[in-house]
Amino acid sequence: MPVVGGIYEYGAESDIGRDGESRTVDVSDAEIEGEPEVGLQAKIKGIEVDDHIVASEVEIEAVDTSQEETAEQVSIELSCDDFMAVQDISQEMEVYVGDSFIVTLCSNPTTGFQWSETAQVSDQTVLEQVDHKLVSPESEPPPPPGTPGQEIWTFEALKTGTSTISMEYSQPWEGGEKEEWTFELTIVVK
Repeated sequence: MPVVGGIYEYGAESDIGRDGESRTVDVSDAEIEGEPEVGLQAKIKGIEVDDHIVASEVEIEAVDTSQEETAEQVSIELSCDDFMAVQDISQEMEVYVGDSFIVTLCSNPTTGFQWSETAQVSDQTVLEQVDHKLVSPESEPPPPPGTPGQEIWTFEALKTGTSTISMEYSQPWEGGEKEEWTFELTIVVK
C-alpha cells in the first residue's frame, strides 16, 4: 500500500501525490463526526487503501477558508441640494439580517428646522433605530454661521421582512412650518 499525501478540496477531484510527504488538505466542506465544518484544514499523512486515505497522522487547524457573507454597513446620504431639487424623497434598499445601515441627511438647525430625532419605523420588529446625532460642519478655518451640517441615524436589521422609515424636516414649535422636506426609506430585510 503506497504512502500518500496531497492537497485537495474535499469532494473535488485531485492528484494525490505518492511521495510519502505530509501535505495540507482543505476539508472545509468535510463532515467530521456528522457535523459540517467550515474553515478547517488538515495535514494528513497516511496510506491509500481502495482509493481512500487511511491516516496515520492528522493535524487539524482552523483557518478562514469560508466564503460566508459578513454583516456589513450600508449608508444613504442626501445633501441639501438633493432636497432643494425634490422636497419629498422616497428610496428603497435591501439589507440582510444583522446588517446595520446609516441614513445621513442635510440639516441646518440655524434655520429653525430639524429632522425628527426618532424616525417613524413602520415595523419595529424588523428594524431598530440604534442611534441619532447631529454633526456640525467642520473645516479649517471654521465655516461661516449658517453652514449646514448633517443628522445621522443608525439602524439595525433584526429579522426578515419589510419596514418603512419616515422622517420630516420641520420647525418643531407650535405654529412652525411642518414637512418642509420629507424622507421615506423602504427597507427589505433578507
